[in-house]
Amino acid sequence: MKQVSLLLILTLTSFAFLHAQTDSTVAKPWKSPFKRGYIRLGIDKLGSDLNTAVSAAENVRDGNFGSGNGYTLEFGHIFYFLGRKKQRIFNAGLDWTIISLAYNPLDKWEDYASKRNENVDMGTPLHVSATSKLGPVIAVNPADKLVIEARFQLTYALHYNAFEYYVEEGNNKDYMFGLDNESYFDNKGMGTNIGATLRYGFFGFAVDWSNAKIPTAYYLQQNGQQEVTGSEKMPYKHFQLKVSFTL
Repeated sequence: MKQVSLLLILTLTSFAFLHAQTDSTVAKPWKSPFKRGYIRLGIDKLGSDLNTAVSAAENVRDGNFGSGNGYTLEFGHIFYFLGRKKQRIFNAGLDWTIISLAYNPLDKWEDYASKRNENVDMGTPLHVSATSKLGPVIAVNPADKLVIEARFQLTYALHYNAFEYYVEEGNNKDYMFGLDNESYFDNKGMGTNIGATLRYGFFGFAVDWSNAKIPTAYYLQQNGQQEVTGSEKMPYKHFQLKVSFTL
């Protein structure tokens, strides 16, 4: 009799445990891996390395701003075209990076001047930009919470430069080149951005490369001649490597 009672208790206990497990599985809602909001932060590299064989003006006109590793922070949202409640491998939508902020110290010029044997007065050169990006994104969910995103976006950016390369020989100005900003973010324009994100769940890594030719005001004085001012389109090329938090 005791053995029968023990067997009955074990059977009922096992049934209750399995029933609880089933209820838990059914009650647990499925969560789409195609998340929409994101925050990304990381490093930003502006332009290429300086070429000591050419002048400061030629370097900047080629997009070489003498930038070390800068920093970037951005917020955005993905608007998916396909529903997120149904399980699927592929999805597509619009990726709107609402605001992407970047700060770049232009700290490679002292080394450039040293290699050219030039005595320069530069102050603290820097570059700051604020960019909005919008364009199509394709997302792939090959397994579990793993998602790969590829995007192409048009950009609109505002740029601010604090830069002057001033070479002084004795009391005479021998060479001076600078980027003129009469007002903050005076240099602005359109460009393009391509990027990709690899993430698992809410955490991942993102890489972006953007390119834009922005009208930029400058002034130049050399060889004792009169100062020349003007404006021309200069390439602003940003390479960014970021960690991504998707909500």
